[in-house]
Amino acid sequence: MRLPASVRLRSPLLLFLIAVFIYNLNGRTLGGGDSLPARYLPFSIIKEFNFDFDEFSFLYEPEVPDFLQKRNGHIISTYPPWAAVLAVPVYLVPVLGGLSPKSPLVPLFEKFAATLITALSVMVFYLALQRMTHERVAWLIALIYAFGTSSFSTSSQALWQHGPSQLFLALTIYCLVRGLEEPVFSAYAGFALASAVICRPTNVLIALPIGAYIFHKRRDQLIGFLLATVPPLCFFIAYNNHYFGSPFTTGFASNVLSPSSIWHGSSGHFSTPLLEGVLGVLASPGRGLLIYSPILLFSFVGMAMVWRKPDQVLLKYLSLAPFPIILLTGKWVNWWGSRSYGPRLLADITPILCLYLYLPFERAGARALLRYGLAGLSALSISLHALGAFSDGSWNANPGIDLNPARLWSWADSPPVYYGRRVPTSVRQVLARYRWIVSGLPTSLQAPQKLAASYSLISVAPGPTLYPHELLTVHINALNSGGAVWLANSEGGRGAVYLAWRWMKADQMVTAPSGREFLNFDLFPGRYYDFIVKIAPPQNPGEYILELGLVSEHVTRFSDQGIDPLQVAIHVATPP
Repeated sequence: MRLPASVRLRSPLLLFLIAVFIYNLNGRTLGGGDSLPARYLPFSIIKEFNFDFDEFSFLYEPEVPDFLQKRNGHIISTYPPWAAVLAVPVYLVPVLGGLSPKSPLVPLFEKFAATLITALSVMVFYLALQRMTHERVAWLIALIYAFGTSSFSTSSQALWQHGPSQLFLALTIYCLVRGLEEPVFSAYAGFALASAVICRPTNVLIALPIGAYIFHKRRDQLIGFLLATVPPLCFFIAYNNHYFGSPFTTGFASNVLSPSSIWHGSSGHFSTPLLEGVLGVLASPGRGLLIYSPILLFSFVGMAMVWRKPDQVLLKYLSLAPFPIILLTGKWVNWWGSRSYGPRLLADITPILCLYLYLPFERAGARALLRYGLAGLSALSISLHALGAFSDGSWNANPGIDLNPARLWSWADSPPVYYGRRVPTSVRQVLARYRWIVSGLPTSLQAPQKLAASYSLISVAPGPTLYPHELLTVHINALNSGGAVWLANSEGGRGAVYLAWRWMKADQMVTAPSGREFLNFDLFPGRYYDFIVKIAPPQNPGEYILELGLVSEHVTRFSDQGIDPLQVAIHVATPP
């Protein structure tokens, strides 16, 4: 007997609300250059009815960053704008009410929009599962998709391309599954699939097996399917033609690459050896899909089970969709996705992969060992992505991952190990960020004139005299004696407070390793922070001054606000 509509809707709505609540628990936005344009683009759409960034000079002066481009006299996003379009309802009332693009609340609106988009994808995915399996199994798998994949650690944390892509792919799955009973929904899938492609153009590889399925098995819906793709593709073509001068030119890829150039790496962008890249995106400690979401091992088991069932035609075609994305991502020169957490670049295929978990989960009821294995891997997947959602992203910068990609293969230096050691600090940072939101105090980003500090030198080891090959360990206690909160992190780094150091000799800066150490958590006025840093000395023997002081990134040095830096006399001795 079919449940009443009110009962059937209650469960998806509850799942949606749970996802929104948990996605927002970390109290901050975890984005990057890819997501930054979508944070500000809703302002242009609402106030100027266009897609340019001309009015946001603070984003592109003195030079245009990689995430923006100058085209035909306008500043345009390098990335597709459709995440920002979906975010407009969240921004509408605040922007019309006078919200400034420079307001510290803007990242929170970005985050809330991202959580709504990703939570909607969870709800739609669950509705598809409801039509395929038992209610309990559908709930469990939807929770895994919500919290045991990059949906939790990436897509819900900022306006990346992945969240909208996942939403429309989940909607595609729903339409295809419902189309098995109501054929017209197979045609509706065309709209959802085309929307997924314009949100993230690499999804065209996912569209190929789905298009083949419609052509071979739902040919009576083929015309409707193709017509449904027209509205999203028209928007896509019109945007490209207006801002880039060609329907086939986008900011994301300034020219059309042939399959040959992609595969053989002649474009320069797809030059990673295939085996290395595929192993990296699937099994590396730094980014491996099956390391961060080990439960998805059973997705491939589910695919194998589907191919043994003669009646599962749709799922057979759909099972082909993830593999081209995996291969393409593996060939990408930056297959680790730069400064991000876990397998971000494979986030888009997670709705498809999670779909195939339903068969192993159905079998688990009568098999205790399988049940325990699924439960353990599910818990591990959720824990690893929770670690990413509550991280501060600092692993990527210590040292910079793009210049040191060998770190991606280190288990001892992997993000889970690094952030696992910092769990107490991460909890403290989340609590501090909530306290700042409630207090309304100005920050190191907004109020440089309210920055003040006092320094206490606790220790210098091995002492004021050392040899060139030795590291100096300096322990400094810093008091926030001003009226502004020192931010530990912020989007783009602007306003984040760190301790900087440099070497001086006779009042002149010398060529020697300088450096910096960021805060681990926001520091409120009246609170102390301990910096313990390791510093390499100059290589030439002599008398030096080590100068240490605080900086608000891209805002001000504390010394410019009248706070003298700490100076330590150091003798670099001649080696024996």
